[in-house]
Amino acid sequence: MSFAFNIGSIDQLTAGGTRSREVIAEKMLLYNKAAGKVLSGLTRRRKEEQALFLRKNAEITAGSSTVGNNVEQYPTLKKGCKGESVKKLQQILCSLGYTLVCDRVFGDKTLAAVKAFQKANGLVVDGIVGAKTWTALLQ
Repeated sequence: MSFAFNIGSIDQLTAGGTRSREVIAEKMLLYNKAAGKVLSGLTRRRKEEQALFLRKNAEITAGSSTVGNNVEQYPTLKKGCKGESVKKLQQILCSLGYTLVCDRVFGDKTLAAVKAFQKANGLVVDGIVGAKTWTALLQ
């Protein structure tokens, strides 16, 4: 979130939510310039942000509730679903670098992000967030 806030928009970085987590992490390091010059402080900051971005088993906090990695607590989600589980899905996808709004509605942008995530992680690309997709998301 710090990185996205700092650069203003991550659409170019994520290629509209189609890049894998690894590619996004690699590209993050390119945002280390000001006025066309590489700055050592920005280079150091981007490396730290990249490490945080790649950290496995990171928990996503939203307000006072924390998303853990117990797959059984999450329902199967698909386009048209609404509610807190969709919001948690959206928060996780955003933390992985996919661009979408956490609005509690599984719409077209959430569907595109889910499919891109599934493709990038060798899952069946059906846009349905079941146990296997949740497991991959929560790693």
